[in-house]
Amino acid sequence: MLAERRHGETPQKVFDNPFTADQLVLWRDFTGYEHAGQLAKRIDYLGKTAEDLSELMRGDIFQLHMIDSFKQEQFANFAFGAISTILPFKDLPPDPTGRFHPRQTNLKFAPILGFGGWALCGRAEPRMDDAVADEGTITLTDKDGTGLMIYKFNGRNIALCVEDFIADSGHCFVAGNWYVPTEAFAIKILRKAFDKKFGRIHLPTGGEWAILRAVKMTGYDPATSMNDEEYLSCLNVDSRKTPRQYKSGFIKDPEALEGDRPLRRSAYRGFHFEGMENEFGQ
Repeated sequence: MLAERRHGETPQKVFDNPFTADQLVLWRDFTGYEHAGQLAKRIDYLGKTAEDLSELMRGDIFQLHMIDSFKQEQFANFAFGAISTILPFKDLPPDPTGRFHPRQTNLKFAPILGFGGWALCGRAEPRMDDAVADEGTITLTDKDGTGLMIYKFNGRNIALCVEDFIADSGHCFVAGNWYVPTEAFAIKILRKAFDKKFGRIHLPTGGEWAILRAVKMTGYDPATSMNDEEYLSCLNVDSRKTPRQYKSGFIKDPEALEGDRPLRRSAYRGFHFEGMENEFGQ
């Protein structure tokens, strides 16, 4: 329960409290940045540890701002996703609108913020579209087969979360955000499964995944009328259509064809692979 102002304590006195001021600054930063690399750099500049952030986010002012954002339907996917890397689901204030109902899973995944200053350009969305069309993706599922994230092998090998879910760590992965695995074992498993024609995989242990940014359709394709939520909805449908295993071990890729020869799946991901880059000077 949020603490009440003590008898005789003026609102100005509350807001003059350094703890309150720090919460307001933190709220501004977490809702003002659109890329994890920028936000992580700002946090480093402020000298805040993970423990500092967790304490501030549990404070009354920060939590009241979260509740107000829920009510006004103004909670940006990235801001909520970034906050969820710090606070576990049990410490988030309840959504008074009742719209946020993340799926509980036993997946040993953990979302993190600001790994290596990595960033993501605006080509991620069109390359996801290309990968879906090419059968160049793999869908990560819950144990019942429900699609949670679509991992693409065209461009940077990253996943778009299409279903809100709580991992074994207690932290939420928020739909509409791009995440990237940071541990080699998970990357190797996904590559191997893709090469073996798997279209869906239940990965019980995935390690840490760094949040990058939210889906952003603005400026992506002047011909499309879809907004961010509509695009995410379409990909959620795609995640349900993905077969457990693709029929062919080859991909017909118009960008990489040598004559009429299709590429092996391993060659496809090798041809299109782009490594993550540090774009914010960290």
